[in-house]
Amino acid sequence: WVRGIVGACPVAWLAPAATAADEGAAAAAATEDARLAAFFEEVFQRNLKDSPLFQSQLGMKGPDYGKWGDFSDTEAIRQNDLTKQDLERLRKEFDVAKLSEQSRVSYRIFEYLQERTLRNFPWRFHGYAYSTMNNPVTQFVTFLQNIHRVDDVSDAEAYVSRLNLIEAALQQGIDAHAAGLALDPIRPALGEQRKLAARSTEVPAERRHLQHLRRGAAVAQAQLQLQVLERHAA
Repeated sequence: WVRGIVGACPVAWLAPAATAADEGAAAAAATEDARLAAFFEEVFQRNLKDSPLFQSQLGMKGPDYGKWGDFSDTEAIRQNDLTKQDLERLRKEFDVAKLSEQSRVSYRIFEYLQERTLRNFPWRFHGYAYSTMNNPVTQFVTFLQNIHRVDDVSDAEAYVSRLNLIEAALQQGIDAHAAGLALDPIRPALGEQRKLAARSTEVPAERRHLQHLRRGAAVAQAQLQLQVLERHAA
């Protein structure tokens, strides 16, 4: 750019062949960069479409606003297969040598993240169902409190829909965890003993919590119906 602007500078005329080569390389990098960016956008939009929770976290309100998503292991396997396909496409369809330096960094980061996901997938059942920072029961309540915004009647309907779907979502998590237990994963003995001791007092509380959510869903449904009737009456 400096050479193009400062036309009086004799250096600009010293190596026209090199300049043409540089311009060609820059054009090729720009084209390859654009293709790579389009690929990233395609993967992002697909993952966004598959996750009602991610949509809500981004502030999106659409047809999936009243859903939780699929927490089954079947869906986890499907997502892992997509990750494999994404990594294969990345390596097959893009030439790293043609990318700009910035896009090469993006390429390597994406490649590393996909590789890490694939490496970790066989060990998905080797964690704890409950931990200090992960509770599959309270996470739904936390999400509704912090993420699900209610600005109008349709948002309230979606809120009630999510309340009504909590039990089904929980069951998917239970089924996936049961499938993991069937594989007899090895966990640290001391941690397992502590978890089992805490679990014995936690189960009744979880059941009470679920009962409370059901009652809350029924109350919210009744209030919503009343609002709709009042709106039509007006």
